[in-house]
Amino acid sequence: MNSLSDSIVLIVPYETKVNIPNSEFHETFTGSMTLVHLLQNIQYDLLRGYRLLIRGYVSQGDIFLDRNNDIFLGEGFVNAVEGEKSIGGAPRIVIDPGIINDAIPKIENQLVSFKEKGLKSNHILKYLLEDRSDGHYFIDYLDYINILNNIIPEMDYDKEIYIIEDFIKNNIVKYTEGNFNIYSKYKWLESYFNRHKNMEMFSMHRLAMVK
Repeated sequence: MNSLSDSIVLIVPYETKVNIPNSEFHETFTGSMTLVHLLQNIQYDLLRGYRLLIRGYVSQGDIFLDRNNDIFLGEGFVNAVEGEKSIGGAPRIVIDPGIINDAIPKIENQLVSFKEKGLKSNHILKYLLEDRSDGHYFIDYLDYINILNNIIPEMDYDKEIYIIEDFIKNNIVKYTEGNFNIYSKYKWLESYFNRHKNMEMFSMHRLAMVK
């Protein structure tokens, strides 16, 4: 992890397998899957604990990193920077379409294999949501509430939801007649939150292929 201006750059090997201790799933995670899971956690924690919203873009490609001089070069870095500039101001981390296209056939094969073996599968698309406004897939960080609820049964689920909803409503009121760019971020967040809230168990519509 390195910082660049007001940005943070995270670099992981794309296909390298990562073992997840005590995982309920019967396979190792790729670097990209691990990164998405980590970013979901970070985004939710920043929103819930610090009332901070972040935006970003996950891409793939070769990259050269000079840690001593904070120099980043290569296709992967350029794609991430240019991609982030193209996705607007909504507080979301978008996944490059190339990663989605690469993942789908691999996931389809995995689902067939694991179904035959009676095993539970995990994959990157379970952590993503399609933005209805532009078709981009972004990390579904509000779904982390459900993950926490499974991990911490004693968690006050309704309180978690209320805290986030209250934060959104207060800032919409605050910026209604102020900075339109900031106001539009909270309106997007409100729409995203309501998609969760309007679904039973705060769950989301996902890709039809995801089971």
